[in-house]
Amino acid sequence: MQQIPVIFLAFANDQDTYLQLLQQEAEDIFRELNPLQNRQLIQIYRDQHADIRKIYHYLTDYQGRVAIFHYAGHANSRKLHFEKQDADARGIAELLALQNKSSGGEQALKLVFLNGCSTRSQVDYLLELGIPAVIATSVEINDALAKDFAGQFYKALAQPNVTIEEAFRSASSLTQSLEQLSLGVFHRGLGLTENNSTSFPWGLYLNGSEDSPEARAVLDYCLPLENHREVIIWGTPHQTETGPKLNEELVMNMFREFSQSNDDIRKWKEFYGQFGNFEYKAVRAALINIFPAPIGQQFRKLVFGEQHDAGQQLSRERLGQIINTYDVLVRFLFFILLSQLWEAIYAGKIKRIPSEFFDEFEMYLSLRPSEVRFYNFIKLIELIQNIFLQAENTVQSFIRELSGLKKAFDEGRSGSQESSGRAFYEAHIFLEDIKHKLPVDSTEAELSSLCLQGERHLAIIFTRLGFCVNYKLLTVKSIEYQKVRFEKEGYLLKLVNQFRIIEGIEDTQRISALPTEDRSVILLRDIKDFSQTLSLSPFIIDENALLGAQRSKLYFFHHIEQDEQGKPIFVFQFTDQLDYQMEVDSQLKGGTIRVTEQNFPAVFHLFEHFLRSLRNARTDAKIKYAE
Repeated sequence: MQQIPVIFLAFANDQDTYLQLLQQEAEDIFRELNPLQNRQLIQIYRDQHADIRKIYHYLTDYQGRVAIFHYAGHANSRKLHFEKQDADARGIAELLALQNKSSGGEQALKLVFLNGCSTRSQVDYLLELGIPAVIATSVEINDALAKDFAGQFYKALAQPNVTIEEAFRSASSLTQSLEQLSLGVFHRGLGLTENNSTSFPWGLYLNGSEDSPEARAVLDYCLPLENHREVIIWGTPHQTETGPKLNEELVMNMFREFSQSNDDIRKWKEFYGQFGNFEYKAVRAALINIFPAPIGQQFRKLVFGEQHDAGQQLSRERLGQIINTYDVLVRFLFFILLSQLWEAIYAGKIKRIPSEFFDEFEMYLSLRPSEVRFYNFIKLIELIQNIFLQAENTVQSFIRELSGLKKAFDEGRSGSQESSGRAFYEAHIFLEDIKHKLPVDSTEAELSSLCLQGERHLAIIFTRLGFCVNYKLLTVKSIEYQKVRFEKEGYLLKLVNQFRIIEGIEDTQRISALPTEDRSVILLRDIKDFSQTLSLSPFIIDENALLGAQRSKLYFFHHIEQDEQGKPIFVFQFTDQLDYQMEVDSQLKGGTIRVTEQNFPAVFHLFEHFLRSLRNARTDAKIKYAE
């Protein structure tokens, strides 16, 4: 079975001669390659605090799959600098050479890119070991110039049908036009602090003459355009259906599933089943009412067609609304797991968190506003779930049904056509892939096919992730202590039920024997039991609760920016406007909230507390804010 190629990115800094732009280089490269990863075309391993043990561990794990190995940091003619110690270049070279010895006769490793000072002397040994091509430097290099060269190389290589040779020429052209090497800056060499050379630093070194078949095969190598597990069927004509029949298939499939797993739907079915067949419109309303409000709002748009008649047409708008519904569902699940991870860390239940989680989460925090909608939240969901499952950690997942999610992904990745997880895995791939390939000029027949494929895949996703309907989402606006003479003390909770949206989101109140978090959004296993709650703040916030206003207006955390003083600004987006095409002027329409020390300071400090907790949990390096 063909395997997805791995792009291996290793970065290592030095606190004494700190490279200020190394983190930015890592983010720039990942930003260019991540869309290909989200479409399942490549897999990226990224380590911003690489040490020798991790390099050996993961190169062994990915043996026979690494297509490009990229190193950035301090180096010289004999060594690469990793965190905690230097590595002999020959040892790393021999490990890299094993990639091609274990790839079944085909050369998996195409390129080694050593983006550090004076790495030219390492090239000969790499070529002797059979590495097809190496990008290395003949002199010490300026930190900014190294960042620009690498960023442009991968930006070009990520484009369709762009070869290694063309990407190298593109990066060389940009760098030559920007080249302004100056004295007194840190360069990527061990102990070097200035550059006296005016020659172009980078070279592309080949194993053989430029015209040899082996060299041409590497120079002409492009990153893949098609997923070997492509699940989107393009150009398939399909009879167009309009009106309720479209939604009926989705709604009735979900109704059959939830009537087995959700008490509210089961009781609804038992009651209305006395009167004969179920009316489609009644079933639709019942389903919308059991969803947490952010998901229910998107599902209502899909099946009621409030957004440009999206629910009544096989159209690009309907396909976009299918994506929105899926995206809100997985973001909601991600925030649940992230909240529980924070609580577990604070309670001392987490003993170890793999560095892979920190690297992925750091990348997520660095996303630009336009990139968030393309991010695959399933990656972090899986990583957090794996943390909970580790033997050293004593965590019981708040969402009990999550235990089957890992099994579904493992079965799907195994390639077994008969496994129960295969359909779920392919549905996830389809919906993540279509986010990047959303058609603009497709024919009516092709859009019809894509919409119907999307509808079927969304129904499969809900059968696996729809367990969120078994939990109740509420906003707690205020808590009042109450004690009446000769009676037990209690707490008056002023709430907003974030479900039953067909009936309208209204303020309510109830008495509880236990307090909970004030002005927060919480999740309950049982609407009558406040002993088992999970706060989702500050990842999901209610603007009206924070302002003391009536009703509710929920926001999801979206991305981080920085003000002029370098302090973080936490940007939230209105859950009803989490569009697959985020509008630039959404803030003018009330679509975003910018949380600062002055604006919603309680949320600001809570978010900073969360990030500090996560930083302290990492023993080998720090997590930094996006720059």
